[in-house]
Amino acid sequence: MNSIFMKKRTLSFAFFCWLFYQPLVHAQIFNDSFPGNILKEFVLLKNSENLLPFQNLESNRIGVVEMDTTLSEFSKTLKRYSNVKSISWPDLSIEGLDVLIFHVHGKNTQTDVFNNYLHLIHSLTEEKPKLVMVWEGTDLSKLDPDPLDALLFLPKSDNLNESLAAQVLFGAFGVNGALQEDKGNFKKGEGIAFPSNGRLRFVPPSWMGVNEDSLFKKVGQIVEEGISKQAFPGATILAAKSGNVFLLKSWGHHTYDTLRKVKETDIYDYASITKVSASIPAIMKLTESGLIHLNDKLYQLYPDFWWSNKRGMTLQRMLTHSAGLQAWIPFWKETIDENGVFKYHTFSKDSSEHYPLKVADSLFLHKNYREKIFKAIKKSPVTKEGAYVYSDLSYYLYPEIVEEKTGISFESFLKNTFYRPLGAFSLTYNAYQNFPASEIIPTENDTFFRHALLHGRVHDEGAAMLDGISGHAGLFGNVVDLAKLFQMYLNGGSYGDRQFLQDSTIQRFTSAPYKSEGNRRGIGFDKPLLEYHPQNSSSAKAASPETFGHSGYTGTLVWADPENEVLFIFLSNRVYPSRENRKIYTENIRPRIQTEIYNLLGIKAE
Repeated sequence: MNSIFMKKRTLSFAFFCWLFYQPLVHAQIFNDSFPGNILKEFVLLKNSENLLPFQNLESNRIGVVEMDTTLSEFSKTLKRYSNVKSISWPDLSIEGLDVLIFHVHGKNTQTDVFNNYLHLIHSLTEEKPKLVMVWEGTDLSKLDPDPLDALLFLPKSDNLNESLAAQVLFGAFGVNGALQEDKGNFKKGEGIAFPSNGRLRFVPPSWMGVNEDSLFKKVGQIVEEGISKQAFPGATILAAKSGNVFLLKSWGHHTYDTLRKVKETDIYDYASITKVSASIPAIMKLTESGLIHLNDKLYQLYPDFWWSNKRGMTLQRMLTHSAGLQAWIPFWKETIDENGVFKYHTFSKDSSEHYPLKVADSLFLHKNYREKIFKAIKKSPVTKEGAYVYSDLSYYLYPEIVEEKTGISFESFLKNTFYRPLGAFSLTYNAYQNFPASEIIPTENDTFFRHALLHGRVHDEGAAMLDGISGHAGLFGNVVDLAKLFQMYLNGGSYGDRQFLQDSTIQRFTSAPYKSEGNRRGIGFDKPLLEYHPQNSSSAKAASPETFGHSGYTGTLVWADPENEVLFIFLSNRVYPSRENRKIYTENIRPRIQTEIYNLLGIKAE
């Protein structure tokens, strides 16, 4: 079965590569604006040292300067791929940049501003960053290409072309155009080609055969229904087919006061999606390196558990929630006495050497409490192996296992190995330390433990008591960066000309090894119910059995369907202002939206 899906994935990739370099022959599937007709007009006229498409995003510091003051579709799209810095014009601050992109509109080339622009390019010192120019217009006669390291020419200037040009720079779309006539210093027939590299593409719905009006009407109606019924104050949705994002939209506000609208770049608390976007990629990488094995017993991975009742549990059983672990332990309750106040030597209002862990403003946890958490896990009761019980407990251990095996911190390992090379710079723990509050979606108004609105701090109490970093919860990020990680999974472990994981590893972890026992779970990943049930299922009926992903307690969900090549992400803060709000479940919001997307793509349940 897996070999069939591998062939489908390979054939699909080959189909798209062929389509972008050949005349359009499937007009019944795509409309006349399909990129095969548009991108042939894009011409790469210079590309010194193969600067394009951009690689090594973890270390390639990129800036963009616009002649116009407003944020263009070009810059907006660039920022979906990497941490691209907007540089003000004309006072450029380029210190520390490796690449500087100049975006020039044809309408600007007749102005004094443009002459100053050219003068600036020529005057940059030898320490200047690599210079890339994207030229929109027909007249190249005024351009001296010598100072440039790369030049992309497109004759037509509009929002769609600007977006596509940005995507070409990162290799999401390949380029193969040639000049149809002499232009300035360039001759007819000139043009440099490179292929697509598997990064996400952002396209109009019509390019995927989806009616845009129907898409936003049907999906929007369900989301707005959820907002009106206060299932959540706002949400962001991404849907992609074969790596093409055709739906990326936000609805509602950060909170019910409607003061701040949700944007696609806003940062969410992923909650238990952390399991498959932090713990699982790290474990997959360590298994490939031979540092750990799925049949390893817990005492081999974590020697402190040698004398525990869990010593013989295997990693695979723990990751499929069938090792016999109990579901969870409310660690925070152990810090409170019968009078409802914090016990002695647990919390302090001030930070100190003994109370270094900031759980909330004016609430710092004792440095030794971490040991109590792990002792409680070690002493917790177990049940018979094989019974399915969804459990967080083993995920508390994985960051320490990763750190012991790699010699670096869990978060650093994830950022260095996956997030930054993917261009997923928003993926982080403790979002409040890395982003302004205005860009972070708040979660719950905690009235029983931290007594504060949780805004950029992890919602899960156990993760909060581990300084915000755990294997089961605590990761934050925006919707596009989460999509990059899951598109890498769908691509068989590759993304942007880099192989992050082996396809066989992803196939193994996203399988259901204990399906015969009635356990639907993958190795870490959730999967659709073995038998579809309209009220209990969190996925659409049309989602294939190979679908994998996870949900999050805060109101988040991600499903990747390798058979249909569909990626669906729904992010919300349904726990605002209280976790008691379960309308996202009772109204069946997320599977209804996914069902509409499958219907619009023409994918029917078997």
